[in-house]
Amino acid sequence: MESTTHQEKPAGDHVLETPLWVTVLRGLQLLLSVIILGLCADLMHDAYLPEEGFSLAISLFTWIGVAYIVLTEKVPSLRQAYNIIAVIVVDGVLMILWLAAFASMAARRAKYVYDVTVTNCSDDGSLFDSKTCSRKRAMDLVERSNVILFKSGLAMTAAIAGLGALVWLLFIACFVWTLIMFLRGRKEGRFAMGSTTPATPNNNYQMENKVAESTPMSPQTYPSQTQPLPPPVAFQDAQGQYQQPPVQHQQPVGYPPQDQPYQQTQ
Repeated sequence: MESTTHQEKPAGDHVLETPLWVTVLRGLQLLLSVIILGLCADLMHDAYLPEEGFSLAISLFTWIGVAYIVLTEKVPSLRQAYNIIAVIVVDGVLMILWLAAFASMAARRAKYVYDVTVTNCSDDGSLFDSKTCSRKRAMDLVERSNVILFKSGLAMTAAIAGLGALVWLLFIACFVWTLIMFLRGRKEGRFAMGSTTPATPNNNYQMENKVAESTPMSPQTYPSQTQPLPPPVAFQDAQGQYQQPPVQHQQPVGYPPQDQPYQQTQ
């Protein structure tokens, strides 16, 4: 009988090999996130805003996510940690977070529409929110916030929003390309979600036993041992004479009994 063989997949079959342009996009994502982090840190040192802290946190998450995607694909010793589903999830989550980050910064920048004159600015040396200034304009004409941004601060806020939008577009491109390649690979039999169990060699053994049980045994295969019969007992007929019963032949065990001819006593 023919035995089925289990073919093992190549070691890197679960890894999606990305072209050069995708690797360049990953590098741009890291570079822009570094620039955004620096701008946010500079602004937060003078005047802290929640939108700035959110953008800074997303920049740090970008470093972690992009480092996982690139290193697990390019470094052979780390390919065991690569998972195509994890790559798609990381791209999708960062795409949503960058959308929220640049939109919130753009909304914050749009609130500053009035010129404000400030005096007596001082720096207390704190790591965050270190500057304190006094303003002269009436409260009903300025943005209802305790934070006042100078022209440089407004420019950096607009730059964070614009660069964040660019990073968001880069993650959209990587997410769409990875998703398309994943669906195409699934049609080709790659990126299996579950592990396949190879056929066990006991299947052939069980099939051979079933075939052997269904085949009838020939007469030569029956054992040839015989069982002893009891000695014949003489009986007396009507005239008073003893008659010896006919000798019965012993049949081998396992053979069906043969028809015995009927003997009529006299």
